[in-house]
Amino acid sequence: MRLLFVSFMHPWPGDVGGRQRLLNVSRELARRHEVTMVNLLPLEPPPDPPDRDGWDRFAKDTFARVVATDCREWLPPESPPPSRLAGVAGNLWRLFVNPWPRQVQNWMVPKAVEFFRRLAKEVPHDVVWVDKAYIAVQARAAGLANVVVDLMELESVNAGRALAGRGGGRYLERAELRKLTRFEARLPEMFWRLVVCSPKDAAFFGPGRPNVYVVPNGITPRDPVDPAGEEDGNLLFVGVMDYAPNRDAVLWFAREVLPRVAERVPAAALHVVGLKPPDDIRALHDGKRVVVHGGVPDVGEYYRRAAVVVAPIRLGSGTRLKVLEALNLGKALVASEMAAEGLGLRPGVDFLQPDSPAAFADACVRLLGGAAERRRLAAAGHAEVRRRFLWDTVGEAADQAVTP
Repeated sequence: MRLLFVSFMHPWPGDVGGRQRLLNVSRELARRHEVTMVNLLPLEPPPDPPDRDGWDRFAKDTFARVVATDCREWLPPESPPPSRLAGVAGNLWRLFVNPWPRQVQNWMVPKAVEFFRRLAKEVPHDVVWVDKAYIAVQARAAGLANVVVDLMELESVNAGRALAGRGGGRYLERAELRKLTRFEARLPEMFWRLVVCSPKDAAFFGPGRPNVYVVPNGITPRDPVDPAGEEDGNLLFVGVMDYAPNRDAVLWFAREVLPRVAERVPAAALHVVGLKPPDDIRALHDGKRVVVHGGVPDVGEYYRRAAVVVAPIRLGSGTRLKVLEALNLGKALVASEMAAEGLGLRPGVDFLQPDSPAAFADACVRLLGGAAERRRLAAAGHAEVRRRFLWDTVGEAADQAVTP
């Protein structure tokens, strides 16, 4: 079967998070079908990658062809969120006259539809896999059929949690959220098939949806890192730092949890590893209690030094590759309920799941002072993710989602 794989996040071997999902799902599909990779953004490798030619070799060995463009050249500047500054008339039109949510409105330009029409004519295909619903709407408008929409996250769930964290938001923000929620709820009727990361996300669309498929995130199997390299008090957070849930997690942990840990473990230090740390994350860096490393060529060395990996996620949706990766490397993990949601992992067996700042601090202190418990959790978590989340197993689920 001939498949178009459309994404505006250019996957790079070694990236974390959503890009790893794109890279591995596309590779698994290419093992089974003839895949054309369609990149809507140019290649942006991480700083100082160990192999700058890795993407070219990967693309050549994996895909039938690669089509590249820069969507920023034909998209207008993103419209602002609903606000008083936008004017009453503009807000009313955007919210109540235009039927699409703001994310889709920003993409509704003739050049976007023209691109997909040209793509359909130039590249023979049977199925189109599209990352993000608002991109898929333009592919649909261009007449592409058999569109599979990959919903790594439910945007309405993300927005709802963010508003709840700010006390519910203003009326215009709540109105936009209702519009976005209605849009996402209609996606099974709009597209051939949908792909989500977990049964919990599938339940958003209600029961009896035969065209909603669960294709989880996955891992490439790795041997556990040597625990002999662990440093006393070393707490590690890994994630792309311009992603709002990661930024929120680090700020919350540094302000609400780390001081409680440091009172009992003087050597405690939070190490933050991830691309694009914003100013408020960089401001946490003092070189002692909080060390912000930014993007690094090889995150494996930081996992080796970590005594405990933390994932205090409070926002977002979908499933977290950072959770799977930590357990895959045989690390003891302390994670929030939201960080582990949709994965079916066992709190207290595979990882620790505290429910408050004080409990999170207690869990970290307990593991920092208990090598035996760290080993027990690490071994159980490692075995569980190896049993259920290998990419070839994920590939079988993705293959079902594209097979007529």
